[in-house]
Formats: sequence, C-alpha cells, structure tokens
Amino acid sequence: MNNANKISSKIWSIANNLRVTFKPNEYGRIILIFAVLRRLDCVLKQNKDLVIKTYESYKDKIDGPEDVVLKKLQLSFYNISKYDLEKLKSDPNNIKQNFENYIQGYSSNVRGILKNFNLQPLIDKLHDNDKLYGVIDEYTAIDLHPNTIDNHQMGTIYEELLREFSEMTNEESGDHYTPRDIVELLVTLVFGPDKEKLQGKGLIRTIYDPCCGTGGLLSIGKKWIKDNINTDISIELFGQEQNDQTYAICKSDHLMLGENPENIRGPDLSTLSQDQFKNEKFDYIIANPPYNLTWKNEKEKIEEEFQSNSSRFIGLPPVSDGSLLFLQIMIDKMAIEGSRLGVVLNGTVMANGKVGSGSHDIRKWILENDLLETIIRLPRGMFFNTPIHTYIWIISNKKEKRRKNKVQLIDASRTYEYLRKNLNEKNKEFSQENIDKIYELYNSFEEGSNVKIKDRNDFFVRQVKITGLPFGDNSEVYKSNETVPVETKLNNLLEIFNDHFKEVVAIEEDRIGAEIYFNKEFFNFNEYNSSKNIKKKIEDIEKMKNNISSIENINKKRSKEVGINWLPKVQHGWKVLRTDFLFKNEKIKNDDLSENNLLSLTLNGVVRKNIESNEGLRPENYSTYQIVNKDDLVFKLIDLENIQTSRVGIVPEKGIISSAYLRLVPNKELIYPKYAYWYFYNLYKKHIFNKLGSDTVRSSMGVEELKKLYLPVPNSLEEQIKISDLLDNISDQINADIDNQRTKIDLLNEFKNSILFESFE
Repeated sequence: MNNANKISSKIWSIANNLRVTFKPNEYGRIILIFAVLRRLDCVLKQNKDLVIKTYESYKDKIDGPEDVVLKKLQLSFYNISKYDLEKLKSDPNNIKQNFENYIQGYSSNVRGILKNFNLQPLIDKLHDNDKLYGVIDEYTAIDLHPNTIDNHQMGTIYEELLREFSEMTNEESGDHYTPRDIVELLVTLVFGPDKEKLQGKGLIRTIYDPCCGTGGLLSIGKKWIKDNINTDISIELFGQEQNDQTYAICKSDHLMLGENPENIRGPDLSTLSQDQFKNEKFDYIIANPPYNLTWKNEKEKIEEEFQSNSSRFIGLPPVSDGSLLFLQIMIDKMAIEGSRLGVVLNGTVMANGKVGSGSHDIRKWILENDLLETIIRLPRGMFFNTPIHTYIWIISNKKEKRRKNKVQLIDASRTYEYLRKNLNEKNKEFSQENIDKIYELYNSFEEGSNVKIKDRNDFFVRQVKITGLPFGDNSEVYKSNETVPVETKLNNLLEIFNDHFKEVVAIEEDRIGAEIYFNKEFFNFNEYNSSKNIKKKIEDIEKMKNNISSIENINKKRSKEVGINWLPKVQHGWKVLRTDFLFKNEKIKNDDLSENNLLSLTLNGVVRKNIESNEGLRPENYSTYQIVNKDDLVFKLIDLENIQTSRVGIVPEKGIISSAYLRLVPNKELIYPKYAYWYFYNLYKKHIFNKLGSDTVRSSMGVEELKKLYLPVPNSLEEQIKISDLLDNISDQINADIDNQRTKIDLLNEFKNSILFESFE
C-alpha cells in the first residue's frame, strides 16, 4: 500500500467514530472538509506568526488590510486566528467557539471556498454529540503538507475518499473520479505528439477541463509535461465544475499550490448551459465527462443556445446522454492556431440515433472537418462504477500530414493487468508498460491486428426511405456506405421485381449521417458463428475454473475407521493432518459494536458491504455478528444441497460477519492460509461437503465435523506458498479467458445490432 492509500485509509477510519451519530452523506462531507482544512493548516503553519503580526500592524491603519497583507508577504491566502488545529486542542471546553474563530480567521478567498461545504450545521452537530474535539485530534496526527504529500498524491487521497463516500451513498463515483492509470494514458496521448512543439524557455500553454472534478486531469497533465517534456514551460490550468464539494477541493488545492484559483469556476452553473469561459480558447482540452448524464433540466437553455448564432452546438444528442454535448463544447474551445483534445466516452456516442438525428449530425460534422484523429477502445473493468467498455477519443484541428483524412482505430481491450483486489467494478489497470505499448501503437500509425487506419469517408452513411415495394405500401428504410451510390444499390434491389413495381418504387427521403462501428472493424465474425456457441465456450471455461484448485488424484474412498473423510494421494514427504491441528475455531462476538466493517461471504468471495444499506435483511444492530481477521477462513455449510448458497471464503481484511458462518483461524506457522483456502474451495466445488453433511431437513455441517477433515500439507510453508501462487495465477488466467469470451459476446451483439447497416451492401 502506497503512502497516499495509507493516508486515505487512515482518514476514512475517522468515520468509524461518526457512523452511529451521522448519516453517510454527513460523515462523508465531514472527512472531506477536514481533509481540506488540515492541508490548509499544514501549508500555513510556517508563516502563521508572521501573518498575525503583519495583520495586527495594519488593521487599525487602513480599511480592509487583507490585500496589503497578501501582497506584502507574497501569499495567496492566510489565517489570522491565533488558533490552528493543534492549538484548538488546548481548550476542549471551548472547542466549538474557538473552531469557529479559526474558520473566520481565513482570508476571504478561502472562506468563499469553504462555504461550498455548508460547514456550520456539521460543526453544530459534531459539538452537540461530543465529536468535534475527537475529529480535530485525529486529523492533527496526519501530515498533509505538500512537502510530504504532493499534489498528485493529495488528488489520489481526495478521490479515494470520494470513491468510498460515493459507494456508501450509492452515488456515481465515476462522476468525480478517473483512475490514475487512465489519466496517465490520456495525457500521454494528448501531450506526447507535441513534444517538439513544447520545447524551449518562456513558453506558456493552457489546459482546460470542462468537468474538472477535483482537478486530477489538470494537475497530472501539467506534471506530465514538466516531467517528460520541458521543466521551464509555464502551464496555466482552467476548469469548470458543478459539484460544490469537488469544486471546493479543486479550488483550494489550486490556491495552496500557487495556481490561479480564479481559473476554477463554478459551482451550481453547469458547463452544458452556463459557459464560464465564453469566447476563450485553449491549447489542450482533456476530460472524462459523466456517462449517460441527462440534460433534461437544462433542455430549454441548451435548445435556446442551439438556435442562436453563437451556439457551441452543431447538433443535439438524446436528452438522456450529454456526452456529445461535452464533446462539442471541448471542440468549441480549440484554438485556431492548433489544439489537441482527449476525452473518455462510452460506446453509445459512436452509433446512436437515426440518420439525420443530432448525434449523426455531430459525428458527420467532426468527420467532415477532419478533426477525429484516433479512437482507442479500453478494456472492461477499468472504472470504479461501470464494467462497460469505454473509449478515448483524440481530436486535433492541426493533424500531421500522414493523419489527414484518416481515422486510426486501436483495440486496447486486451492490454491490461489484473488488480490483486477489486475496487468496486474496477478489476484491471494499466501498467506503465501497457501505456507505453498503446502509445507505440498510436505513434507508429501502422495497421495491425489491433490497429485499423480508415478513410474518414468510410464512416459516412446514407439513409433512403423507399416506398412502393411489392411487399406492401409501407415504407422501408435502408442504409449504405456513403461511398456506394444509392442508385446502384436501389437497382440491385429492384432486379427481383417486375417492371410494374419498378415504376411505382420511389425514394422519398435521402439523408446523410455518420456512424463509427468500431467493433465491426476488429471482430472476426467467423470465429464464433452464434451466441449459443460462445455461451457454451463460457460454460466450458467456468467448468474448468471449478477444478483449478484440485489436488491431484483425490481418493474418494471413505474410511470411517480412521475418521478420514476424503484422503488424497499426496506427494512424497507430505503429511496428512486434521483440520483441528492446523486451525482453531473461535467466535468473538461484536458485543461492544467496536467493529463496523461489514463483510459478507458471496459467490465472488468475502466482500465488503455497506453497513448503512437498507438492502436485504438487517439486524437491529451488529452486536451478534462475529469479528474476523485477515486470512481467516469462513464457511457457509448450511443447505449443502444448494451449491449456490454453500461456499468457502478467505477474509481479506478485519471486519464483522454473520455468526451463521463457521470460522477457522489458521496457525500460520504450520499452514499457509491461501493454500488451505484452495483445498477447501476444491471440496466445495466438487460437492464433497454435500456428501459429508448430516441428514436433516437441510443437509449441513457443523464446526466439529469440519475440524475432523484432513488436509494434505507440504512440509514447508515455502512449498505451500508456491502451490498457492500457482493456483492464483491459473485462476487469473482463466478469469482473463472468461473476460475475453464475454467481450466476444459483447462484440457479437453489437455486430448483430449493425446488421441493418450491412444489409444494403
């Protein structure tokens, strides 16, 4: 775990003292605002005394001494209260009054930022419940000074907190958080090709993000240019953000790090309907707009702008998805001298809508003006809140010569590394090697198995409405590539009809649009000829997965005499040991409610659950739940005939879990927990537990029966670890194979949806 992750975990743990008193949306806001305050506090500590002395010397001489103090000390903000967070602890009896004095001591620009957190009601509630001192005390133990935690790390901390907070409140975390590996790829693609243009001293360049969140894309973009291209270049950052909390975080960090905070604008004013950078242009534009964002509430303003002479919009997409609105806004911000644009979009923006619709018109305009440079398909499972494939679009209004009138398609959907631990929907990431490989494919601009280079005209489609066909008077709609004359297609269609029908058939409408069927370019349709065959392939792989943990040659001879239920043939030098020799059984109840990290044994293993959720059956409190620790094994061996409910798991972190589960605590000097897990997992998958259960209404096993089972155990822990790692690797590979097969199903389904497109060829 890196330093940023450790600190975000430590900060989030502070919420443990707030959970009973506060709702998730409340304590989430508390830990965010106090993280901001602590960072401000750390930055100001060095000059605190000088600031107070300087302010005192001017306050009686002039009205409004703030500007003078800021200018004289060359500061962007200050705090004139005699308190900082550490000093507040010296007077616990007056903590609320003194804390309010501390907040009011900030310069007006900071107070303007803090108001977005609506802090006062939280202060009141913290104080009324005797929690204010405790929160301040815990935060003072965390060093958030930029010398300790740089901007990149602090952005990671903020966004990890936002992700956790979003999960707890069922919000869309992707609205705020773009994983760092995606950001690194995006900025590499946007800035990398301009390496020569960004050389030299005295250069000033601008970066803009229309939905900037906490500012991660902006800060990483600037850092990437400084680290990889030119340390002497001046980079100015601009962003607009509607969410009040993420806006406040972004603006406060800009303030602390010497960026111009006035370049971050919002909140409460949507970029879609309220452009706060009107008529301004930028050298680089990067963004990850929220997916499927409805613009219903802004429909009137956006339609009004669309009808005006100064509209940013060429067309209007469906009201249910504003992605193409953000894309048009970004294009509108491109400088005439030349700009590059990188944006993360979902797949719907490439082919949704009928020909002649706003979506078609937008894509057509982009292609007609030769703006689209590259589309890169990303793997599934790269984002925290969605398992779908996403795409990076690279757009330029000054394409290099070799790219003119061309569009490059890169399939990077099978380029990734698996995470050791899933983060919500995210189970994959890009390594630096992966990023370098994708950039190499982009930069070489050569066709291959994962790269297609298409003429921009290949994506134009014509839709004709034909009436008078022999199978009825109803109109039929056909599509064709723009490059194929409609008249030729129509004549081919009419060859099967007699002269009478040729006379009455007519083209009623002729509309042109654009569709980018990305998957059609890479999908080998002949490899799998039906969804049924692909489904069978997945089923076969799932069966293989069920057997991956097998220890060879399980001897299914039952021996009641010696009490060995299932004895495997073991390797030379191995021992066969009873479970109760390797494990102890403990059940420690959560009587004092000291633990509230709720865990559950699922078909996907032991996972963290939202303790505040109202889903499913909930106890009145969790005092009856048992406490488990990392590497404990847990078993649900009730209703053994139902393989979907009986299961085995290994605990990934300390928490609480239902007392209905059996718990085994490993002796780690004798047994490697993951090795034991794989063995028991094998028994579970082979339905061996089912045959050992007691004959009751629902067959089950108790802990005493479980403790009598025997395990084949290598003599050394090193060997156990090697076997376990091997099984982990095999499992990862099989998971990758399954993922690939599911991808093929997605591709096939999308291909089937494009049959109408193919039918006129």
